[in-house]
Amino acid sequence: MKKWLIGILASTSFALGGCSMLEGANDALTYVNEATDYVQEAKTFAEEAPELAQQAITDSKAAAEFETKLEDLGL
Repeated sequence: MKKWLIGILASTSFALGGCSMLEGANDALTYVNEATDYVQEAKTFAEEAPELAQQAITDSKAAAEFETKLEDLGL
C-alpha cells in the first residue's frame, strides 16, 4: 500500500514538474517571437526614419507621424 501511494505521489510530482518545464519553454518561445517582431519593426523604422525626420522639419503632419512611430516603437 505504501509503495503504491509513493508511486502515485512520485508520478504526480514528475507530471507537475514536466508541466512547469513545458510552460517555461512556451514562455521562452513567446519571448523569442515577440523579440523577432520588435526587431523587424525597429528595422523598418530605421529604414524609414531618416526621410521621415527630414520631412518632419518642415511638415507638421510628418512630425506627428514621426512622433507616433517613435511612441509605437517604445522610444
